[in-house]
Amino acid sequence: MNNHDIKEVAFYSLSINYDENNILTESNLTPSKNINYQSYDYVIDKYNIDIQVNENNTFEIEETITVFFNIPKHGIVRTIPLKNIMTSLDGSISTFYSKITNVSVDNLYTSSKKVIV
Repeated sequence: MNNHDIKEVAFYSLSINYDENNILTESNLTPSKNINYQSYDYVIDKYNIDIQVNENNTFEIEETITVFFNIPKHGIVRTIPLKNIMTSLDGSISTFYSKITNVSVDNLYTSSKKVIV
């Protein structure tokens, strides 16, 4: 960890759990099945992010988004930064680049890369 203590590492965790054994009621339905959300163009039923931090300071991030469209739309757009500039505690500046792999969608999709200077 480059002479840093584990106490310097901060992380956030969000967990949304659903017990399938519960009886579905209007108050605990997923948004797409809840009548209160039928007027929305689309609703996000689940958004799950799993992050694995490796010893070589790389991250493996898996993002799963479950979206229900009440009306036909173009889909969702997910923008992911490919470059990150970080200032360390000692004042040094490092640039990190991301690589996107293994994209899967259960419908037709397009991807693009926009270079921002």
